[in-house]
Amino acid sequence: MTREEFFHILLRQRQSNLTVKDFCANEGYNRSQFYDWRSRFNISDEELKSGSVPTAGMDGFVPISIDNNNVSAPTFQSQPALCPQKTEKTSGKCTDNSEISLELPNGIKMKFKGTGGCKAALSLLTKLCGTCFA
Repeated sequence: MTREEFFHILLRQRQSNLTVKDFCANEGYNRSQFYDWRSRFNISDEELKSGSVPTAGMDGFVPISIDNNNVSAPTFQSQPALCPQKTEKTSGKCTDNSEISLELPNGIKMKFKGTGGCKAALSLLTKLCGTCFA
């Protein structure tokens, strides 16, 4: 468990208005483990109120540039851990009324609309996740 992962869990627990006991029962967490994480990561009320994920720096970011619907991003030797496994063939066809919405773990939401935007989004996902969206 990382500090960022527990931050999201603790934030959900606080927003649920459930006791730790009830939240852990609903979510399937061991209550003593939950308290251990809370003690170990020492996330302040200010961090929770801000809703921003505490990070150690910009190490997790990857430079990406989108120019004329072409995406340039570093390629990975192996598939990133957060990339979902491909369960069905994605057509990758975009139309003028196409829309792709992405919500990142840190809460940032992105929308790609229209043919150009959706092609850029699919290209970005393919670059980042290998063959997941190809």
